[in-house]
Amino acid sequence: MDSIRTVDRAIDVLNAFTLDEPALSIDQIMKRTRLARATAYRLLYTMERRGLIRYDREKQQYRLGLRFLQYSDIVTSSLDAVQEAEEILVDLHMKTNHTILMTLVEDTQMVYVFKREIPTGLKYSSSVGERRPLTFGAVGKAALAFQPREVIDRLLAEPVPKYTPYTVTDPAAIRAELEEIRAAGLCTEKDQINLGVTAIAAPIFQSDGSAIGSVGMICPSVQITDAELEEAKVMMKEAAAQISARLGHRA
Repeated sequence: MDSIRTVDRAIDVLNAFTLDEPALSIDQIMKRTRLARATAYRLLYTMERRGLIRYDREKQQYRLGLRFLQYSDIVTSSLDAVQEAEEILVDLHMKTNHTILMTLVEDTQMVYVFKREIPTGLKYSSSVGERRPLTFGAVGKAALAFQPREVIDRLLAEPVPKYTPYTVTDPAAIRAELEEIRAAGLCTEKDQINLGVTAIAAPIFQSDGSAIGSVGMICPSVQITDAELEEAKVMMKEAAAQISARLGHRA
C-alpha cells in the first residue's frame, strides 16, 4: 500500500518540533522538512485551522497546538501498562524519595510514559513522551537486554553517543553489560549519562514473556549509601515484578 504524500509531509512538519525547540520559524521548518515555502505554508495553515498548530504573529513562530493535549490524554488512558503501574510507581517514589521513571519499548526506542520527581533538588531532562534509543541509560538497557537478538544487533550496528567519559560505547562491552543484566534481572550504572548520578532499572514483561519496557530510579550518587542502594535494587525488582504480574506475566 502506498503512503499519502501530503500526510507524510504533514507528519514531517510536526516532527520538526522538539522539546529543545518547541517554537520554530517558517525558515527553520522548511530547512528541517525540505519543503517548499508554499507547501509548508499550506500545511501549517491547514493544521492551524484544526488546532494542531499555533502561530505567534508577534514572534512569527509556530508551535504545536493545544489539540495535542487532548490526544495525549487519549493515548495515556489507552496505555494499560501505565494504568496498571501507576499505583506501584507512586508507592516506589514515596519509599525511595528519588525520581522514578517508567518507559515502554517501541522498536529500537523507548518512550517515557511516567515520571515522578521530588519537589526540590536535582531535576532530570527526560520528560514524559520523550524518546530515547534503548542504549540510553539504565532504563534503556534494562529493556534492551531482553529484546530479540535482531533488535540488539540493529542498535549496536550504529554508533552509541558518548555522554560522559564513562559512557560505554563499545558494542562488545555493551553486549557484556546486557549479559550481566539478563543474569541479574536488573541494570545498575553510575556516571554513564550524567556525572554524579546513579541509576537502577528493571525490565517489565507482558503475558507472552516479552519485555515491553522498564521501571527505573535515578538519584545523585552522594544521596544514596551502599546499603540504601542495595535496598533500592530489591524494591526496583519487586516493583517491576508486580507490574509484570498485573500485565499477565508469570515468572
